[in-house]
Order: sequence, then structure tokens, then C-alpha cells
Amino acid sequence: MNSVYLCAPGPHAFLLVIPFGLTFPQIFKLSLKEHLKLFPEEVLNHTIVLFTINTPYNGQTLQYEINEWPVLRWILEQCGNRKHVLNISNRQDSTQVVTLFKKIEAMVAGNGGGHCSVDSATGKALREEMQAMNERASKRSDKVQTQRRKLRALIEDGKTPPAHLRLVMVGAQGSAKSSTGNIILGKNAFTSHHRSTTKFCEKSHRMVAERTLTVVDSPGWLYNHTLQDTCQTDKLEIQNSMYLCPPGPHAVLLVVSLASAFNKSYQRAVQEHMSLFTDDVWRYTIVVFTRGEWLGGKTVEERIESEKGLQWLVEMCWNRYHVLNTKNHSDKTNITELLEKIEEMWAGNKDPHYEVDLSHAEQMETRKEAENKMATRITQTTQRTTRILQALFKGNGKTNH
Repeated sequence: MNSVYLCAPGPHAFLLVIPFGLTFPQIFKLSLKEHLKLFPEEVLNHTIVLFTINTPYNGQTLQYEINEWPVLRWILEQCGNRKHVLNISNRQDSTQVVTLFKKIEAMVAGNGGGHCSVDSATGKALREEMQAMNERASKRSDKVQTQRRKLRALIEDGKTPPAHLRLVMVGAQGSAKSSTGNIILGKNAFTSHHRSTTKFCEKSHRMVAERTLTVVDSPGWLYNHTLQDTCQTDKLEIQNSMYLCPPGPHAVLLVVSLASAFNKSYQRAVQEHMSLFTDDVWRYTIVVFTRGEWLGGKTVEERIESEKGLQWLVEMCWNRYHVLNTKNHSDKTNITELLEKIEEMWAGNKDPHYEVDLSHAEQMETRKEAENKMATRITQTTQRTTRILQALFKGNGKTNH
């Protein structure tokens, strides 16, 4: 929102940047409509669609893409079919920029030489709100650092952390949970692919930063699903994660992606799925924010202060959080800092680890076996039915001949 107020009295042009070759499902249209509400109503009258490419192209290829996606055609129609293609890998070709400026000038002329009007009072109120948010972020950061120094002092005074740390990762699907485990361990211990999801709990070990680590990965839940929406098998697997590192984990890493907003449905999903454990689990939980690159030039505290849900989340975890750049696997100091935060949390807790009921583990194993037997029976029944139907259709085919 603030961008339009940085070129008072208002911008002459908006460039809607779209990478060439991007897919355009219907949800893209809904998303664009929502985000356009952040700007003045006449924004599309001042907008040019800017397609970015990395290789040479021809007009036929672009037109094919436009014809392929109804949502893309809709976007162009909303912008008066104004478009330009920019080869961002060819910076020596200044003619493509000159052509873009000519298109902007033509659009401005078509708008009577005017700019997109913005309300100065709204801009002032927005700047005041941002200033207040930055002040809250600074206070939160100071509070966290003070808390860390006190806990670190306990360790320096002789409270020695365990040499073997047991960690359990939980979180929504698509939060880069498995990638987080791989980054922590410095190896490809868990399957991590945007098209794959963790089906069963997995465990791996390694020596990292002079500490022995056991890391457990668990199935994720859909970020907007209630606990009731999650299948029983996944619930059991998530619960079972705590029993894979007896007598219990020193830390639960609640993995949350910074690539999307932590809205009410996301908050509800986290709250309900964390209820699979006892209330004590929050005392041993650290929020690990993934995709830290999405912060841009902002601090994580500024992001936290911009969303009520994130404020609730970190306060449930006693202001314990850490940011991972999941694209940079080589930053060992970032992992060392995370392990130090885990040790500090351990030093501040009365009990050394999250307590699990081993007798309950036996009950869960029995329930899992029953669920697996049921699934096997259903699969066998389905396969048998399929074979019978295939035989019947095959027989009917011979009769018709």
C-alpha cells in the first residue's frame, strides 16, 4: 500500500509484472482481485502488464500463452490490453526499455496526461501505522534478546545442556518442514519435493556443531484444515512423532512458512493440531519460520507485528522463534544459532524434555496396526472387485463378438 505514496502526488503508471510461462489457474484471478483492493479504484486504467522472460521469444509464443489461459486474457482486458515483454537477461538491449517508456507515455496521454490520484491523508495515516509497527517490532526484538541473555547466563554459570538433542518437527504441508530437517542435519535425510508430502514419521541422526542430533519429521496437515478434516492415520502419525525419540524431545520445532499470511484459518489449524499433544508442548516449542528470503529488507519482528495470528503464535511459544532461509543451505551459523536457542529453552525449563507416556505409545502402536490392517483389507477388497469386474467386462466383450 505504501508504494503509491512514495511518488506523490501519485504514479503515472503501474507495471503488473508477470513471469512468462507462469500458470494461471482461477485462484490467480481471485488473488489479484483481492490485492488490487489495496490500491485506488482507477489503478487498472494506469496499468501495463509487463511480461518478463529470460530467453528470446516471438509474438506467436506470447499469443499462444494468452490464448491458453482465460485468466491471463481477463487480466489483459482489465488493463486495456496494454502489455510489454522485457528480456531481463539482455540488459544491453536498451531499445526494449525505450519501447516500454513510449507505451507508458501513450497510456498517460490516453488518461488526459493525469496520474493515479492518491489521498495524502490516507498516506499519512499509513506512515504513522507503519512507524508504530516498527516501534513494536523493535521492542519485541529487545525483549527476545534480553530473555536470551538471561538463559545463556544459566548455561555459562554451569547448567550444561545435553550433548544429545532430540528434536521433533511439526507443521503444515508446504511449510518446508522436511527441507528444514535436511538443512539442520546438513544432509538429505528426508524427502523434500514440492510435489511430495510426508506420509509417515521419519527419524535421522547426525553430529552437528559438536552436538549429536536426533531429528524426527512428521506428516503435515493442510494449512486451512481443521483437526476434524485431517484423516485419522495422519493424526496418529503426528502424535507418534513424539514417541520416536524417547523419553521425549528436548524441542518441538513448529515450522511456519513466511511465504503466505498466517490468517485465521492457518491459526486455527495450528491450534487444533497442536492439541494432539498435551498443553505442556508449548513450553518446549520454538517457531521456525522458513523461506526467510520472503522478508526482503524487513525484520521478522516487523512481519510478526503486522499479523495478529503471528503475535498469538510466538507468544504461545514464549517469544521463541528462528528464521531459516531455505534457499541457503550453506549458512552453518544460522543452524548453530538455532541449536543455541534450543539449549537456552532447555536451560529455562523446569523439566529437561517434553514428557511422553510410554504406555500410551503402546496403545497408539496398537491403534496404528488396526488402522493399517483395515486399510489393507479395503485395498484387497478393492483389488478383488476390480479383477471380478474386469473378468465380467472381458466375458461380455467375447459374447458380443
